[in-house]
Parts: sequence; C-alpha cells; structure tokens
Amino acid sequence: MWGRQSYRWSDLDFEANLKDGIAVDWPIRYKDIKPWYEYVEKFVGISGTTENLPQLPDSIFMPPMEMNCVEKDVKGKIEAAFGGRKFIMGRVANITQDLPGRTKCQFRNLCSRGCPFGGYFSTQSSTLPAAVATGNLTLRPDSIVNSIIYDDKAGKATGVRVIDKNTKEHIEYFAKIIFVNGSTLGSTFVLMNSISQRFPNGFGNDSGVLGKYLMDHHFRTGASGTMEGYDDKYFYGRRANGIYIPVTATSAETSAIICVASATRAALRAADGAAASRKWAWVKISRKCSPNPANGAWASAALANVSLTKTTSLPSILP
Repeated sequence: MWGRQSYRWSDLDFEANLKDGIAVDWPIRYKDIKPWYEYVEKFVGISGTTENLPQLPDSIFMPPMEMNCVEKDVKGKIEAAFGGRKFIMGRVANITQDLPGRTKCQFRNLCSRGCPFGGYFSTQSSTLPAAVATGNLTLRPDSIVNSIIYDDKAGKATGVRVIDKNTKEHIEYFAKIIFVNGSTLGSTFVLMNSISQRFPNGFGNDSGVLGKYLMDHHFRTGASGTMEGYDDKYFYGRRANGIYIPVTATSAETSAIICVASATRAALRAADGAAASRKWAWVKISRKCSPNPANGAWASAALANVSLTKTTSLPSILP
C-alpha cells in the first residue's frame, strides 16, 4: 500500500545540497528528468491542478478532485492572508478519467484493500497487465530474491538469485537490466546479501552506510480541524485524497533554516559543557553550513537569542 501522493521535484530540490554545502550534489537537474516525469505520468494517471509554481512543477494532470465547501473557504482565507501561499488539492495517483483497463476512482476510500476498479495506480491494476500484454512476461510466484549476481570481470550486475519457497531450490536468472524494487527494507536486505569480491560488504557499499539511516515515506501525517457553520451542506463520497500546501521558502530561507537546525543539534550535544564551549558550537556550525554570508547572519541572529538547554526545540528559535 502506498500513499499515492505524487509530486515532481524541482531544481530547488536538485540543487539543495550544492547550495547548502552539504552531502553530494545531484548529478542531474529538473530539465534532465522532466521528459521522464511526463512519460510516467501519462501511464500512471495523476489528478491535480495546474499552479505554475517554480518550486513545485506541474504534472500532466487529469481533472482534480474537488474540495468541499469548508476547504474552499479555508483556501480563500489562507491565500488572502498570506501572499504567495497556495492551498491546493493533493496531486494523487487516483485517476479521475478512465484509462485502458482501468476505471476512474469511485470515491470509496478503500484503497488499502486494493482497488478492483484500478482507480489508483498499482502493480496489479497497471504494470502487470501492461507487461502481460507484451507477451514477454514470465511470472514466477513463490520466489524469494536472495541476492544480485555481480560479474567481477564484466564489472556489472548480470542477474539475480532466487530461492523457491516450496522446494528451497536456488535458481539464477540473468538480464541486461535489473530493477531492485523491494522498498526500504527489502531492497536493503537484497543489497546487503549481495556479496562479491568487488563488494565484500554488500552491493555498492563502498561507503559502509548500507543498512543505516533507513527512512520510509511518512504515513498519515498532516493536520486537521473543525469549522463552525455549513450545517446545511454535505460532501459527495469519500475522497481518497487531501490538501497540500506547497513550500514557499526561498533558497536563502531554506539554507538558513538548515543552518539553524544543524547548529541546534550541535549545541544541544554540547549543552553539558562550559558556556564557552556552547558558544563555540553555535558560531562554528552556523559559519560552516552557510556559504552565503547573509544566511550565516540570519542563522547567527536567530541563535543569539536562544538559551542553550537540552530542551531547546527548533521551532522556538525560528523568527
């Protein structure tokens, strides 16, 4: 089961590491992946609204799901009170128009059971039927992927090993292209189990971090509320979608917030030390993570008003 919320990344995302001076710069930019977004979206089916926001590029949309009367009221109030802020319908892989072999969303909100109408994009409703239609698919059930086969001489992956669940037989399959689509834990397991002379600690694990810092997508997060009035109105169906408020922070603001967060963590770790040590942690971190002097000044100004204790939280130091 996946949440189906489907958003394109922008250059604000692809350039974040470079601009903030952290981690590794992405080797691609939005213009490189845009044609592939379009290719996939036509097949998947994404419903949503065109907003022309540079930080949240528009997809190739089907008609959006409709907001209810309360949401429309809140949208008007938020967009009127906060210039540039947008309150939009979620961009979701639930189709609002029929596609070949799939019927549009029935507004039952029973997606977690699997949709017999193919109303949302899934392996069962979309990719498997398309693969079967090519005549080139062999489906082998009861097969547990054990590891990726790496050819040391060729310097590339050449196949996979599977274990038959019933007979315990080990079988090898070979291909030019291999996709590892086991989600967070499953893919990590397969990569860690893929030992070779080139990768003694797991496939691609030269850094030694494979199996660490794991993160799946968040689930059932957000905010909700009640509003007085509209007692004479109701809404249609059970919409399998929510509301989205796109980020409006500029690159400079984003950099500064990251700096504050980094400095907060460092300072809290040093909170048991002397006052001089705590002050050093603030100054050193905020300078190090702020290649833009303006960002550094912003972060330092915010940090100067903070009492460094173990209970200090990030929201309390944001202006």
